[in-house]
Amino acid sequence: MERPTSMTVLGILNIVYGAMFLVCTPIGLVLFFFPQLLGNNPTLEVILASRFLLIWNITLGLLGILASAALLAAGMGLLKMRRWGRTLSIGFAIYTLVMAALNFVFCILFLFGPLLDKANQSGDAVQIAMAKFNAYTSPVGVALVVAYPIVLLIFMLRPRTLAAIQEAESEAAASAGNPPPTP
Repeated sequence: MERPTSMTVLGILNIVYGAMFLVCTPIGLVLFFFPQLLGNNPTLEVILASRFLLIWNITLGLLGILASAALLAAGMGLLKMRRWGRTLSIGFAIYTLVMAALNFVFCILFLFGPLLDKANQSGDAVQIAMAKFNAYTSPVGVALVVAYPIVLLIFMLRPRTLAAIQEAESEAAASAGNPPPTP
């Protein structure tokens, strides 16, 4: 069996996304400690005013750094046709889907209401429009965040993907004179 094209494509995407997230996530975390860098940002102000949202977002960022490193490693594993690359990819996809769902629920419960209240109290039409835009377009953001993990999960759970990895591991073991790995 030859290498599925999806393994190469997803391996490369895992590396690109993992590296990008490893660079961008720490930058995003810095903003919680230096909010003046963004100037007047009502969303950040609401997050900073809520101990829960602040801790949640910092935790999400720190876990995101670990998840990004796992995604980067998973990409390398997929390009090498290793079972652990597939396992890490599946783990990353499940983690991302769960955390995106939790984050969306927490935004609905704890962020959007105070953000809209803050905007309405300001009387600033631009601030009100931006708060409404943030609240109403959030499902689109969630869809974008979960799109890649869903695609990754679908391809990693295909029997052909697992069969290709098992065959590659068996061939590597046979060429090294070792018994093939057990599934």
